Amino acid sequence: MKKVHYFLTVMVVFALFTGCGDGKNLNKLSDISGNIKKGLAPDRREKVYEVNFEKQKGSKSYIVRGSTTEESAGPALVAAAASVGITLEDSLTLLPAPALEDNVYGVTAQSVINLRYGPGYGFESATQTLMGTPLQILEKRSGWTRVRTPEGYIAWVSSPSVKEMNKEAFDMWAAAEKVLINKHYTLFRAAPQPGAPVVSDGVWGNVVELKGVMPSYYKVLLPNGK
Repeated sequence: MKKVHYFLTVMVVFALFTGCGDGKNLNKLSDISGNIKKGLAPDRREKVYEVNFEKQKGSKSYIVRGSTTEESAGPALVAAAASVGITLEDSLTLLPAPALEDNVYGVTAQSVINLRYGPGYGFESATQTLMGTPLQILEKRSGWTRVRTPEGYIAWVSSPSVKEMNKEAFDMWAAAEKVLINKHYTLFRAAPQPGAPVVSDGVWGNVVELKGVMPSYYKVLLPNGK
């Protein structure tokens, strides 16, 4: 029994020592990451730098996961970790996410949409965009899409609020003749009649495709295809 007790004691001490070492390394990686973020992505409105570290099972090395808009972030983390004796594998997703392929173009599809700092309605509002605003799509997650506006702001929108396109479709949209709404508020209707069903509302600054002109009405195509 004494031998067994001694063996278990050694194992417990070894586990505690190993866990302590892992914790110190994770703290070092966190400090390294904080410094790199300050240099590469100090403003979350304009750049993405979201990383987390974990110990690889059955190995002394670590892995970094997450997403970023900065191509140099992964190599910088690996190099800085190596300088303090930590082996780090770069598994960051560089945005736009490769899974999107060529569908990294978009247009705001509603009269006004709120962009948020996270993928959910509970997150703080970051900015707004108007119908017809071109957007760069960066990634998608659980019904939400992260986009970059023409001003360079990066935030999340509900996916149905954005019409996604590939480059060919976006170029066709960009080249099409447009109508700029210059009224504070208007309604897009399904037919050129005052009582026709409402397709969408519109506000000052909305941009839509022009498809025809008739007395008192413009025939237009909204970004969502209606």
